[in-house]
Amino acid sequence: MSVIKQHEIPKGSRLYFGKTAKLKIEFEYETSLKLLSFGFEPIVTPNFIHKLDKQNNAIVISNPDNEHMSLRDDSTMETTRIITKRLGRTTKHKKWFYNQPVFRYPSSENYQIGAEAIDSENIDDMIKICLETLASIKQNLSLQLFDMNIIKKISANENINFDDFKNSDINKILKLEIKWLTKLLYVSTCDELRQLIDATPTYIQEYLKNLISLTDKIKCDNIIISPLYCSDVVYYEGVAFEVICDKYTIAKGGKYKVYDMLSCGFSLYTDDILKILRSSK
Repeated sequence: MSVIKQHEIPKGSRLYFGKTAKLKIEFEYETSLKLLSFGFEPIVTPNFIHKLDKQNNAIVISNPDNEHMSLRDDSTMETTRIITKRLGRTTKHKKWFYNQPVFRYPSSENYQIGAEAIDSENIDDMIKICLETLASIKQNLSLQLFDMNIIKKISANENINFDDFKNSDINKILKLEIKWLTKLLYVSTCDELRQLIDATPTYIQEYLKNLISLTDKIKCDNIIISPLYCSDVVYYEGVAFEVICDKYTIAKGGKYKVYDMLSCGFSLYTDDILKILRSSK
């Protein structure tokens, strides 16, 4: 049996001090000011939540009645549920931001800053705001755009297992020998997508065209179009995006639905952002 020393911290938890802690405080403060300037209001929600659905990543605990609760393993859905159901009668404000960690089994702790626009589908505005919050990162950022409706439609119409997209099982997709699907797999730019779009089925052309038009509204030097990409954020519906710097995915966002209300938002992954900021100092 290993001996745990009193000064040790659990594997997966976070410890910041000195310059890195200062960077964290400064980034969170500057980001908060930017989000306030865009009309977002702050909210702090409980770390303990009642979990009705089974989540393998959740750290399960019990309340005083010995009923199952968990530490929050996602902020977006829980924050939106609280605002719409708990605070719905006391505020009509639709734009909120939070700065809280999430916790995942067995002992993972990750800091996030999130922004949610409830009852709004203006994903292009959310992408612009997200990029603005990352302006302090001087390295080149890559913006990856995709639409979850594309792979859902393809999966349903071509009788392809959705998990093949979810697991990025390229070999299974290639073995289908569907010419347009194989070409779509390797698309990464707007020009490449424009050249291919007429060869794709009509049931996905609208979504492909939306991705192209979205790039015209966003200022980013490196935009990657990924029509067959599947996010690991399971509740995204429609257009979604990721921001990548070096080897890190530092932000994710997209459209989602809560209580049949379409909304959109994004999360900044503070821990990986700190690695980038620290390396640039």
